[in-house]
Amino acid sequence: AIIRRARESGSPFSLSMHLRVLIDALAGLHYAHELKDFDGRSIQLVHRDISPQNIFVTYDGQVKVLDFGIATALTSTCETQAGILKGKVPYMAPEQFLGLPVDRRADLYSMGTLLWQAATGERLWKGVSDVEVISRVSRGQIPAPSEHTPGIPESLDRVCAKALSFDRDLRHATAAELEQDLEVVVEKLNARVTMRDIGAFVAEAFAHDRAQLALTIENRMKMGTVRDGKVDLGSFLVRPQPFGSNSVLYTSTDSNVSSGRLENAPLATPFARRSDPPESPV
Repeated sequence: AIIRRARESGSPFSLSMHLRVLIDALAGLHYAHELKDFDGRSIQLVHRDISPQNIFVTYDGQVKVLDFGIATALTSTCETQAGILKGKVPYMAPEQFLGLPVDRRADLYSMGTLLWQAATGERLWKGVSDVEVISRVSRGQIPAPSEHTPGIPESLDRVCAKALSFDRDLRHATAAELEQDLEVVVEKLNARVTMRDIGAFVAEAFAHDRAQLALTIENRMKMGTVRDGKVDLGSFLVRPQPFGSNSVLYTSTDSNVSSGRLENAPLATPFARRSDPPESPV
């Protein structure tokens, strides 16, 4: 959504910003890959669905890897039904759609597809059917970013090609290793940006959406009916939005919040910081 909005506004999401988002996402992914159980053993968690839709950027520039809904772990007792693919084929590692056991390197392949998109400005396999994607990847026909967009720095081309290796033994061993390689690329390109830079860009790009959402929330709250001292929010349903970590719909110091009813619960102004005092109780 950020990339699309940037294009529409005429202010493209720069390569340096794109790389910073991917570097931060890799840090989060490495944390997930390193998770251990209570006995200190690695659970070998694999996300299996790394894609642009599952990387969120908050309005203060934090990057979060979300939706581990189809993740697998060594300790998992669930197996995918034969003949069923889980995940998005254009971002999927070959061992995943071939039905082979997967490890963290499958997620690194998926990150490689996002790096390819960052480098070229286009999705890898754009306009190609899932069947054809599987066929081309299985034959090792994965184009280098420079084949699509001449002029891409050799260092970036090389890192991307390694991440997208068909043979997983030729890929980076960990997300931290890929993250480190990208940091070197950023240094060579002199393209360093900060989390604050990313946050300012995203907040400005979605300023109108946030204002509209705040107005919707305010209007829906006014529509709530008061019955026996309870505020019935009724059809107060708002489509989930990628709120910043410093944004809340409401705050409550009362424990009587359940089933869509707020009993004597103070409602806060939409998008108020957690440190802001709530308004007077309804």
